[in-house]
Amino acid sequence: MPERLNVSVAVHRLGGTGVLAVAGELDLGTVPAVRIRLGEVFARGTTAVVADFDGVTFCSAAGLHLIDELHRRSAACPASFGVVAGKPVTGLFELLELPTGIRVYPTLTAALAPER
Repeated sequence: MPERLNVSVAVHRLGGTGVLAVAGELDLGTVPAVRIRLGEVFARGTTAVVADFDGVTFCSAAGLHLIDELHRRSAACPASFGVVAGKPVTGLFELLELPTGIRVYPTLTAALAPER
């Protein structure tokens, strides 16, 4: 019997913003399932990318590599990039230095608000 993945992934667009919403565990076993959906985030006309990881319950180094990959792909687009992060992800961010240009938001609403 195949192992069930402990992650769910949804992709949607709000204007020029591609949103990748992930819930569950981000680890070596689940990141490939998330990576499959990345092309949808970077559809034509994307001016911003938000990784909504508020529903992530566990994040390993593989999840952090995914965030770095999203950041690099956004810069190549070019598109702005931000992460909505709950405690499992922000806990790792506190331990590790984030690459320049990654903005962390407390909610998806905050991430989507126009910058002032």
